[in-house]
Amino acid sequence: MSRRGKPVSYPWYAPDWLSDPEVRALPIAARGLYRELLDLAWMAGGYLHFDEGSLARAAGVSRREWNTNWILISHFWVAGRDMKLSNAKLLGVIEEQGKYHLEQARKAQLRWKSHATGHAVGHAVGHAEAMPSAMPPSPSPSPSSSKKKTSSQKRARRRSAAVPLLEFKKHWSAEWLRTRGKPYAMQAKDEAAAGRVLELSQDLQEAITRATRLLTHPDGFYAQGASLTLLASHWNQMAVEPVERLSPAKRARKERQEMLERLGGGADA
Repeated sequence: MSRRGKPVSYPWYAPDWLSDPEVRALPIAARGLYRELLDLAWMAGGYLHFDEGSLARAAGVSRREWNTNWILISHFWVAGRDMKLSNAKLLGVIEEQGKYHLEQARKAQLRWKSHATGHAVGHAVGHAEAMPSAMPPSPSPSPSSSKKKTSSQKRARRRSAAVPLLEFKKHWSAEWLRTRGKPYAMQAKDEAAAGRVLELSQDLQEAITRATRLLTHPDGFYAQGASLTLLASHWNQMAVEPVERLSPAKRARKERQEMLERLGGGADA
């Protein structure tokens, strides 16, 4: 036990870890980052504040290593409205561990009470008075406490506004990996551009839709230069589904194919 009474270790279910097909499919670097984050979350009481730079430093990896591996393990974590990351399996372990220690404390209290009954009545009463069974009533809120509550509410609203940003960045990284076959290297300018995109959209789903249009755009200008900065600067251009620009030869072949289909001629020979 630590000096604060918190266990310095927690149960690690090796069979579950080694037999999980999703975990086994991960590269060793991604598995290592996943385990590091589980340990960090346990030390923090089950929750990690989602700040990619801070988490990368805490896990001892570079931002490039983080960007490469986080996208592979992010689905194991859930981000709450307070921007706290949690892992369902770890929270279950912490809950069970908490129940165990509460039960041990209850048994110890029963032993103490049994021992106390052998003492003089006055001595037992003195112990009872020193340990009140109920908490004193809460004082009426003061003006200063009301101000603190207002500040807390403002911070909660700011954290809530950050959740769509996290979800949008996760979608962008996943779609980039799907269409490019490699992780997206998120930079400081991308963070600002992602925030600008959400300001323009005022809707997470619309931001996701236009991001997908940019990343799958048939125009070479957009396909080759796709970035969050480009999405923010060409926001209006992504409002509608892009139309593929065909060369005269391709357009003629397409028109001929369509004509054959209308006439029932089938596929072009």
